[in-house]
Amino acid sequence: MFSYSVLICTYNGVSYIQEQIDSILNQKIKPEMIYLSDDSKDSLTINECIKAFDTNKYSDYEIVKGPGKGAAKNFLHGIKFNTSDFLFLSDQDDIWVENKIAKFQEAVVLTREPQLWYTDSQVIDEQGNVISDSFFRYQGLSDKVFFDDSILYKNAVQGATCCINRSLCELLTQSLSVINIDDILMHDWWLALLAKYYGKVSFINESLIKYRQHDMNEVGASSKRKNILKIVKNPSQYLEVFYRLQKQHLALLKLFKYVPSNLQLEYTFNYKYCGFFKRSLIHFVAKYHKHPCDIRGELAKVNKGEHNVSIEHQN
Repeated sequence: MFSYSVLICTYNGVSYIQEQIDSILNQKIKPEMIYLSDDSKDSLTINECIKAFDTNKYSDYEIVKGPGKGAAKNFLHGIKFNTSDFLFLSDQDDIWVENKIAKFQEAVVLTREPQLWYTDSQVIDEQGNVISDSFFRYQGLSDKVFFDDSILYKNAVQGATCCINRSLCELLTQSLSVINIDDILMHDWWLALLAKYYGKVSFINESLIKYRQHDMNEVGASSKRKNILKIVKNPSQYLEVFYRLQKQHLALLKLFKYVPSNLQLEYTFNYKYCGFFKRSLIHFVAKYHKHPCDIRGELAKVNKGEHNVSIEHQN
């Protein structure tokens, strides 16, 4: 049997959590455990979850108190509780399609190598009406960011679609003992980096969840055109995110020093799939500034150690 657990992170999630839990427990293969990490200041969301579990006659759940510092840190906190072969991440307000687990069962493999599987999704509104059949097309994303080092600057992994194996859960926990959690931009991005440079990432090109958009989304979806307009209208915010990305890169390099990989890692310094604006900014910083977060210089320092991180320069 396919053994998996689910981590649902919640915050004031009364409105949609019943529908999400129903969609999880309507899967043909039920999870062996559901972990609920709640950041709410009251018990309303937890009570609604317990009611949903009781309605579905499901008792294999564990409720834990979240850190109360946003969705990313809630997921990073909750992942450490997993003991199953595979862990699925779940937002509180989405809907799983009825054959999601069956599709993943066909794709995943048992391995000691850290692995991440992720999918596309439908984008829906508050009432469940479809905005877009593809989150990837809607936001102009591509799984090709893993073909070179573009994943360092552009994330294509939507956390709510993810399945990670136990080895990646353990690597994540290990990484948090080495780096500053505040340097992580988003939990799904950090998992993507760990899987890329320590193991393997696989994309299932199907929409296996319905990703709900509403006024309370901490991180929402917007079209590629709107994203470009945001950059033009507010470049300072874009630069701030870029700086935070540099800090996330340094955190990854620090991890290489303390947690050597079993793989022969290669940095190509190619960012073909991360978008025009970011490629231009990367080129400018590398050519005209000795930035404290310059990844080439820092990686060279890391490579002087005894760990097996190699550098491959390509023009």
